[in-house]
Amino acid sequence: FQICLLPISIDDREQAYLKALCDEVFGEENFVCGFPRVTKKGGKSSKAFAKNHDFIMGYCKNKDNNDIFNSVAHNDAGFCNSDEYFDDRGFYKLAQTLDYSSLQYSKTMDYELNIKGELFIPGGNKEQQKLRHLGKRNAHDWVWRWSKDLVKFGLENGFIEIKNSGDRPRIYTKTYQNAAIAKINNCYKVVLKRRTKALSTLEFSENIYSNDNAKKEIDNILWEGCFEYVKPSVLIKKIAEIATSKDSIILDFFAGSGTTGQAVMELNEEDGGNRKCILVTNNENNIALNITRERLYRVINGKGSKGEEIKWGYSKNKKSLINNQARVFEIKNYPLTLQDLDKAEKLTDKALIEFKKLNPAYKQVGEFDIYNELSALNPYKKEEVK
Repeated sequence: FQICLLPISIDDREQAYLKALCDEVFGEENFVCGFPRVTKKGGKSSKAFAKNHDFIMGYCKNKDNNDIFNSVAHNDAGFCNSDEYFDDRGFYKLAQTLDYSSLQYSKTMDYELNIKGELFIPGGNKEQQKLRHLGKRNAHDWVWRWSKDLVKFGLENGFIEIKNSGDRPRIYTKTYQNAAIAKINNCYKVVLKRRTKALSTLEFSENIYSNDNAKKEIDNILWEGCFEYVKPSVLIKKIAEIATSKDSIILDFFAGSGTTGQAVMELNEEDGGNRKCILVTNNENNIALNITRERLYRVINGKGSKGEEIKWGYSKNKKSLINNQARVFEIKNYPLTLQDLDKAEKLTDKALIEFKKLNPAYKQVGEFDIYNELSALNPYKKEEVK
């Protein structure tokens, strides 16, 4: 790995001990930073205050020779991930009006706009209009941010939107997540451009990363109250974006409800990655089959494994992650010792079938190959000296 981000839910009393443990495992010199993460917006943990955050710890493989954490470009979370702010070019935001109160008034940027029969001037009110006609505009008066030619191009190419703001309609410019207007050889053109910004250590303080948001997500995928203490897929997806390459294998050995599996599939669809993930969980109270597996089935197929309709969907045109698949393995434990040759002979045929599931090209070379591999999978237990 290059970057290791640990989404560990831990309170203030234990956070210092966790940091010391991670320093020992990864090396104190490889600590990158810690992220506070919002867990909920309301509620109290005591009479004095509410505990509304936990911590994510960031470590890299070798901080001296690795700058991937600082150089990775991250999606600007200011873009609205909803159908309202989405068109053929993708997601966009309406963050700026076309007019603004200038610190340097320019007469060339003070002109009338006629859009679909409606007249617009910078500032948009009667007082500004009166001053404009009297020629009394000054250094602090309103002007347009774009020239006439750029406004014409923006209107023709869908970069301008009119919305009501207060008591009047105003003109907004669209800022696309993956497109922009560029002037090339003195002509305006639409270019593909992924807007990014450096990741802030306060990134995970946004409510989209909270457990409240996670509960709504899983209730819609499965059923209300199906699982407690779940993290949102957008959190794990962001961590995977920061910490992995497009061909990484991601291990989650406390898979729980399967959030990691969903997050990895979503990220692959967004950036064309080929990441794989291994989810490990026990099947206490049938969690592996009824929760983890069922969740993955539903986000892949857009329905329950018994054909049930679900509330979950990504957009009007995208109901599921149908291009993905999940393979389920049930692991059984067969303790072996060097003296268990009879038991091993019975297990080698079963083991060969399972090894071929994992690797169709697997070949057994020697008579004891599988037995040796099975023995190597046993956890080491130190015998007590009596």
